[in-house]
Amino acid sequence: MIKEVLVSGDDVIKHIPQRSPIVMVHELNHCGERSAVTTLFPSRCELFKENGKLLEAGLVEHMAQSCAIHASFAPTIVS
Repeated sequence: MIKEVLVSGDDVIKHIPQRSPIVMVHELNHCGERSAVTTLFPSRCELFKENGKLLEAGLVEHMAQSCAIHASFAPTIVS
């Protein structure tokens, strides 16, 4: 399990176009040339929950934002 945190908190929004309450990436844990590992804390995603469960739309949005943060952050490590 990857425990390193490269970006978190307010620094995440420097790398994605979304703003609260739609931020669905809470940490960037690993970033390589072709992949990234991000963290989602469902407790912070009330907009995408129903009956206490994360909706499919929330998971899809998390994946899209993970791609966005990877596209933003990866060029800084691949020089």
